[in-house]
Formats: sequence, structure tokens, C-alpha cells
Amino acid sequence: MNSSEMLALDLHEHCYKDAKRKLELFINSNWRCRMKVVTGNSEAMKDLVCSLLNYYDLEYERGEFLGYIIVVEH
Repeated sequence: MNSSEMLALDLHEHCYKDAKRKLELFINSNWRCRMKVVTGNSEAMKDLVCSLLNYYDLEYERGEFLGYIIVVEH
């Protein structure tokens, strides 16, 4: 994969239980890659994603009005 490419996971319209599991698999399968997680506008989904990213001690950027979260290179 090119270092400028970013992998994306779309969790929009997934239930929270499925979204958490998909994100765990995505993180573990793509460690050290740039990642974008599409959350949609749900604050609860954004909170779930940020909570899991904090658990993995990953840096991320969460835009207040954006429907996605960017995981900073790690």
C-alpha cells in the first residue's frame, strides 16, 4: 500500500455491537496504516469509535461536524 493511501471503514448505519466488532478487526488487520472511520452524524457512534481508539492508544482527529474520524499514523 502506498504511504499516502488511507484505508476506510464505513460504520454508518451499523448497530453499535456490530460496529465495535468491525472496528476491532479493522484496527488489528491494518495496524500502522492510515485509517478513516466513517461514523455518520451519530454522536453515540463517534463516541464508541473514540472510546475504542483510546483503548488502543491511537491518536485521532475528530471533526465536530464531520461524519468521520481520522486515525493519525501510528
